[in-house]
Amino acid sequence: MSIESTLYLISSIISLTAFIISIIYVYYHSITSYQTTIILLIGIFALSKSIENLEKYVFKSSKKIIQKLQKYV
Repeated sequence: MSIESTLYLISSIISLTAFIISIIYVYYHSITSYQTTIILLIGIFALSKSIENLEKYVFKSSKKIIQKLQKYV
């Protein structure tokens, strides 16, 4: 695994953690306040970045595996 793909994985885990924390905060607070709405939106944005970085990690990892397999063919 390259360093770049590892950084994408770590970034994905951190973003997913931010999403989970925002969902926990929204669960325990009223959804009608503006602060809770903003935290919910930030959490949804963190989820989308997490999915994006996970997709980049999988792409970079599979690209390396394909290159290694092509050496043997």
